Amino acid sequence: MTSALVLLSAAFPISTILFFLSSRFKGTDLVSFNLYLASNAPFMLIALVFLISFLVTVMKNKTFWTKEHREWKQDPSALMQLAFLWIFGLAMVVQSCLKTIDTLHCVHITSNGFALGYIGRTVSSIAKAAYILLQTIFISLNFKKCFIKSSAWINFMFSNILFGNLVIWLGYISDRSANLYYFENTTLFNQTLNCNNSQSITYQAIHSMYTYMVPVTLEYILLATATVLKMLPTTNNTTSSSQNIQFIRTSESNNMKGVRTAGYFITIGVHVPIFVFALLIRFVFLHDVDVMMPYWEAMAAVQKLLTLIMLAVGFAFLEYRKSDAWRLSHDDYILLCCMVAKLIRLIVVTFSICVCKITRRYLLLSNNILYLFQLFYFTLYILMSRRPIRLGIIKSRVSIFIQTAFFVIMIARWGIAAFVFSVLGTDIITDEMVCVFGDRRQWTVIQFIVTPFSVFYDFCSAMHLYRSIHVHT
Repeated sequence: MTSALVLLSAAFPISTILFFLSSRFKGTDLVSFNLYLASNAPFMLIALVFLISFLVTVMKNKTFWTKEHREWKQDPSALMQLAFLWIFGLAMVVQSCLKTIDTLHCVHITSNGFALGYIGRTVSSIAKAAYILLQTIFISLNFKKCFIKSSAWINFMFSNILFGNLVIWLGYISDRSANLYYFENTTLFNQTLNCNNSQSITYQAIHSMYTYMVPVTLEYILLATATVLKMLPTTNNTTSSSQNIQFIRTSESNNMKGVRTAGYFITIGVHVPIFVFALLIRFVFLHDVDVMMPYWEAMAAVQKLLTLIMLAVGFAFLEYRKSDAWRLSHDDYILLCCMVAKLIRLIVVTFSICVCKITRRYLLLSNNILYLFQLFYFTLYILMSRRPIRLGIIKSRVSIFIQTAFFVIMIARWGIAAFVFSVLGTDIITDEMVCVFGDRRQWTVIQFIVTPFSVFYDFCSAMHLYRSIHVHT
């Protein structure tokens, strides 16, 4: 993987240099800002060209390059992940196409440096849309497959895919950071983005989509990257990391389906008020969040306490697992990395509650402490539940019900964190609590980097649980 390391390590300094060179203009030069926004165009074009060559080469002789991934083939959550990948990918393609239409209009009414900047942004949007679409097609055509052998060419092509995703992610971070630090004049920023054409239909569509497209973009990048990593040619692909998942069909399978259905309906029914309350905070009381926060924190504390109780019961009813050697899979490592990101956010918020003057301190502190315990034991429970069950052991109804409830809880948390409480990459609930940074913009930038992984933890957990629910039943 030397070529992968070289290519990926080159992406960071290149993007960083471009960002800091552009920052010298301090937001007073529209021409320079347009050129900066277009600076990722050559990197997207490079990634697109290599992706096309990789796709064509593999499709010419799939049997020579790929084979079935045994564990992935038996994964019940794989199709769900692919569906989310297509939904997110198509949404990003639509947004890029709208941006292309808008910037093409700007090219005709501007000149000199402005036109060059808008041309670059047009090329960047087209390349991004084509790259996302082709990457999604590549993943779909090679779904549940892995590459047979490792070579310098294979490693380079896979690193190119990761490089393309990295460029999109770094572009998001640098754009948001540039707006935060150097382009605080929103009128200037908006003029640069839409060339004074705020009444156009495409601009209105882009503006209305932007808040929701930030989490969609980041979740797509993480999901696509996690899926591509499963295709890497390693010795573990021939043998399941769960050591041959077993699907046990017994006379009790129909009863297990009934338990799952009951778990879905009961947990959804319990969480409907929580979801409605979250929608009220986001769309009705957004500018007066403090009014609703005591009730929300109380509900969250009760939910976390009940989740800890359910975890204790879940561990008690967890079936006997094989005691032989068990290695973590790619999914497990991704889950642990996302857990670290969630811990970073949680520790910073908890520390701020302790040292800052915050109302409802004890409620907030108890809530965060409960969440710390829950995060640790919940991750441990997921990793334990992925270990293979001993032959002849059938999962209990209690275990199935608890895992079904956890699946609904994590899907709900993911939806609320990613699309309800997230505004342009920051969390509206915890944003006001943090006071340990001299400049609040530092915490905002940290959120830009950490939040996607923190939110993706909930999605990964839900997929792990869905897999566990439908295996061994």
